[in-house]
Amino acid sequence: MLLVALDKNGGPVSVSPTLKDNQNIIVWMDHRSMSETDEINRTNDHVLKYVGNQVSPEMEIPKILWLKRNMPQQYNKTAKFFDLADFLVYKATGLDTRSTCCAVCKWTYLAHEKEGKQWSSKLFEKIDLTDMFDGGRVGKTTSELGSVAGNLSAEAAAQLGLTTQCKVGVGIIDAHCGGIGILGGSKPSETLAIIGGTSSCHMAVSEKPVFVKGVWGPYYGAMLPSFWLSEGGQSAAGSLVDHVITDSSQYAQLKSEADSKKTTVYQLLNDEIY
Repeated sequence: MLLVALDKNGGPVSVSPTLKDNQNIIVWMDHRSMSETDEINRTNDHVLKYVGNQVSPEMEIPKILWLKRNMPQQYNKTAKFFDLADFLVYKATGLDTRSTCCAVCKWTYLAHEKEGKQWSSKLFEKIDLTDMFDGGRVGKTTSELGSVAGNLSAEAAAQLGLTTQCKVGVGIIDAHCGGIGILGGSKPSETLAIIGGTSSCHMAVSEKPVFVKGVWGPYYGAMLPSFWLSEGGQSAAGSLVDHVITDSSQYAQLKSEADSKKTTVYQLLNDEIY
């Protein structure tokens, strides 16, 4: 859910008021686009039905709309907008291969629709963002999970110490990759996956679409082929643990002890618990 902006030469385009080129990413937790998010949700477009009836500022469309309105020069300078997973594939192969997982979960792409109907032209007309597709900025088609995006480019192979014979798979969002590991068994629709990190993501799949207001999805083919994915979760999970620890009156003493023992505050706490 990180938005990456690149120019026509593949170089970074700043999305920061500093205009520093190396600040070309809007992270998922950045909520600068709350106004744009509300505007998109007020359209009541049919695609919203497939994202719990409302998009989040953590998704890509509100971020791009904010950039167009607030930093138009940077928006016009951008030749490619990528979700992080797709950006990594692009860097590895030099090919603009978009993932169904990213497109469905973060870009309002409807993978279950017939060709030509996967994107809601009415939505982008309503919010004046049809030019987002100009020149292949975001790509109009996607590739399925598990398929080959391409071979490592010569540059990437040299940097990684590998060969150009290495195959690169189509990208997938990190939490969803964990979801595959948990739900990829014989009865995936009977299991709930909870993936924890800075945030936490609760994911379940079903053979038929399940519509629940406030729950992201149902997303077709976003994690397991032919299954519909529903998502919920907490924006603050591991980050909340960090806050509780660092906000403690004992944190300074704990940090000093950790430094002196050349370990981490988490290891000290774990040792105390176990």
